[in-house]
Amino acid sequence: MSSLLEYAVIGGGIAGVTITHHLAERSRHSPSSIALFEKSRRLGGRASMIPISQEAVAPLGVSECSINRQQVTSSILFKKLMMIDNTDHLQAELDITLPTSLWEEAQSALESLDPISLHLSHTITKITLSGDKRWLIDGERWVKGKKQSFNSSAKRLIITCPTPQTTSLLRTAVQNSTSEVTSCLTPLIDTLSRVTFTPRWCTLIKTQSSLSALRSIPNDLVEKIAHTSQPDIFVVHSSAQWSEHHLESDSTEVSASLREMISEYTSRPIEIIRVHRWRYAGGQRESDHSDLYWPTLGLGLCGDMLVRGTFERGVQRA
Repeated sequence: MSSLLEYAVIGGGIAGVTITHHLAERSRHSPSSIALFEKSRRLGGRASMIPISQEAVAPLGVSECSINRQQVTSSILFKKLMMIDNTDHLQAELDITLPTSLWEEAQSALESLDPISLHLSHTITKITLSGDKRWLIDGERWVKGKKQSFNSSAKRLIITCPTPQTTSLLRTAVQNSTSEVTSCLTPLIDTLSRVTFTPRWCTLIKTQSSLSALRSIPNDLVEKIAHTSQPDIFVVHSSAQWSEHHLESDSTEVSASLREMISEYTSRPIEIIRVHRWRYAGGQRESDHSDLYWPTLGLGLCGDMLVRGTFERGVQRA
């Protein structure tokens, strides 16, 4: 990663993927000079899906979305995964389930955004604006089970991470860069530090219980329950209160707690297929901006971190 990039995008959620795709399509620069860095092993963030059988996949992040087709018409993620091409307006309540073959095709398309440089399992730890207006990017990556340091550089940097991660990166920029960076970013850091998010534990369960029976669980325990295309598999979004209380619990503890809780409202056996914690799922306070860009610094911020964690608005701002 020694060559100077035109654009580096940090964060491979729906906003980061959408921005990267727009840059590759519309920039006058070669797509090979664009890089996307994502700390996890797959793209999509809360828009990603997981297999629920050999035939189908289901979402485990977005509880609902309502996005106009034209607003995301060039987003590979939504074209492929949410089938936005098949409807003018998508109302999704966790019952979007795609054939595994289409999911694999979509993942292949996402992970081969050729000739864009795609870097999965890459965590950015520090950003610095050098005196010659280059963004120096330092981080860690996993290679064959071992953590390694890496560095890169870009003329322009776009950050689409959740607010706490973005704030942390901006602080490293203030600590290591020029007075111009400090004067621009210090007020923003103060604003972002007041933006709070609530966590969510999301769970795939298998049971013969009916959806109406499961929805009898009080809202202070479960915020949303919806079915998938598999009649005995449901997606459960725990409430913010319950998720906060179990924030640092491991998946085994959460599975046991959820099984015990749900069993109080149904006599049917409950199988926990998978649990996943989203630390930054719902925003409680909105920032003063929906997106930000400083041309003189070559720095931009975008995503749902700035708009109360709302998935749709994060996409629209991208």
